[in-house]
Amino acid sequence: MRGLLAAAAVAVAIAAGACSSEPPSPVAGLDVLGGVPRVADAAGVLTAVDGDTLMLDDGLVLDLGPDVATFSTYTLTLLPLDGRVGQYVHVGLADDGRVVWVAVVGNVTRAADGTSTVLVTSDLLLVHDGRAYFRDGTVLATGPGVTVDGLPAYAFARIDVATDLVIEITVP
Repeated sequence: MRGLLAAAAVAVAIAAGACSSEPPSPVAGLDVLGGVPRVADAAGVLTAVDGDTLMLDDGLVLDLGPDVATFSTYTLTLLPLDGRVGQYVHVGLADDGRVVWVAVVGNVTRAADGTSTVLVTSDLLLVHDGRAYFRDGTVLATGPGVTVDGLPAYAFARIDVATDLVIEITVP
């Protein structure tokens, strides 16, 4: 029962924070939200959280709404926002610009050369118009030339934290 309530809370928060100027179209095969992808208004590494705001690695400070839902992008399980500092997140905003939802995308890995990436592993449905659409509702912006064949399939997508773009997609 708690799982159903948590999923309902996440769905309500995402619906309340309809992202971008035009609602996304349904995507066949999407398991959540009636097939509507979850397009973030902001993305980055969560660097700070206080009672009223959160900050991303690019210095963007956003006001928190009264009922922010923080959840795993993979399972939609509700999570505490405070424990997410240092992780890569997607943020959904309400019409008034306040944060409605925070989707925890993954942990940041720093390579020896200093670059930071996040690895997303999930069922990839399609890559279209600069976006990768995953079955769990996650939508990632893709960099130039990022393509993949044989979809839908389980895939690994590597995000460059500096650009917030997927730089590589691999289907094992």
